[in-house]
Amino acid sequence: MCTLILFKRNLAFYVALFCVFLSIGAILLKNSQTLPACHIASFTPYKSEKVFLKGTIDSDPLSDPKKTSFILRAKELYLGQTRRQVCGKVLVTAFEKHNFIYGQELVLEGSLYRPFNFSISDRLNYRNYLSGQGIYSLLAVKKGSLIKDTGKNSGNFLKSFAFWIKHSMAEVISKRLSPVSASVLNAMLLGERKGVPDFINENLLRTGTGH
Repeated sequence: MCTLILFKRNLAFYVALFCVFLSIGAILLKNSQTLPACHIASFTPYKSEKVFLKGTIDSDPLSDPKKTSFILRAKELYLGQTRRQVCGKVLVTAFEKHNFIYGQELVLEGSLYRPFNFSISDRLNYRNYLSGQGIYSLLAVKKGSLIKDTGKNSGNFLKSFAFWIKHSMAEVISKRLSPVSASVLNAMLLGERKGVPDFINENLLRTGTGH
């Protein structure tokens, strides 16, 4: 009888303890999903609006002859006559080819807006895809718009070194192999899909080799 009572008390204790930890986990999860007051998403209009945005490049920029895209870690937003200190990531597309580098601080003139909510697969839409990466705002920089390099570089050293190794490997591969072979190997080893022919890209996706 005493053993049964003791078992019930222990069971009640562990159930209560489990509920406490579950509640703490829920609170921490909610807090992690709450954006800070300075986040640029709070100041991003649903309809695109012309702004000036200052920030640091936080990714390895991707370029082709028509455009350059990268993630910008926002610092200051100039909207009309208002200047705000902001934080958070912005996906930038500049419609010209530029030789930007990771860590470079820029002031950009462009149209700031929220991601469109269109499907990119059966289970995922574009807005949710970006929010999963912590991106809630887009900036489109038209050809001829103001792009000012402040001359500062505040990137992480290890991240810069990793990008340098990546670029060096891509250069060696491109010199040693044919364009098609080099593009496939770069895609498989370095995640660089640029230059991969469409029919090979489709085969990589079909076999699960491309991600």
